Amino acid sequence: MRYARNAAAGRFIVVPSEASFAEVLAKLLAETTPAVILVASGNRIRGYVPADAAIDLTRREASDKRIGTIACRKFVLAQPGDTMFKVIGRLARRKSDMAIMSRAQVESRASAWSRAS
Repeated sequence: MRYARNAAAGRFIVVPSEASFAEVLAKLLAETTPAVILVASGNRIRGYVPADAAIDLTRREASDKRIGTIACRKFVLAQPGDTMFKVIGRLARRKSDMAIMSRAQVESRASAWSRAS
């Protein structure tokens, strides 16, 4: 059985959704290898920018635009102990492009909603 913690690979950087392309580009240039950009708003992940789209940032003229405008929002969260079968099933059900592994305890929207009512 393969767990999500064993499949986690790659580098990432976290930037606020209000960050400009110029700020993100400066952070990317400081990295030694290509990185996936995780776009956050407070303590929540709003989306991600894949490495190929991050390379396109270098070609964009509008340095005053915000990174949150190009963030992909089709992702699911996975826990380190989730099996790959569970993660792949979640990706398929939600038609998502990426799974982001988080060590933080994640509360589903449905359980948060039922507790609030």
